[in-house]
Amino acid sequence: MSKPAIALLLLAVLSSSTALAQTSAASPLTLKRAAERAMARAPEAVAARAAAAEGAARARTAAAGFAPQAFATTTPGYSSGLPDAVA
Repeated sequence: MSKPAIALLLLAVLSSSTALAQTSAASPLTLKRAAERAMARAPEAVAARAAAAEGAARARTAAAGFAPQAFATTTPGYSSGLPDAVA
């Protein structure tokens, strides 16, 4: 788990201590349920992660334009789809 996710989970567990005390008699709080509660209470954290992933994808797309490209073919007499010489 990443540090922001752990911090968010800890914040959700600590902030809902009253609700946790009321529901602990009925069912124990699992890690999955605590994460669900944290995400339900912090949609801006989900949006921030999505924005960060989008930014990373855009950066990879922009960098791909500067990567070298190589083309190879096994067809004799053709280069990039156009005939060089006819045998």
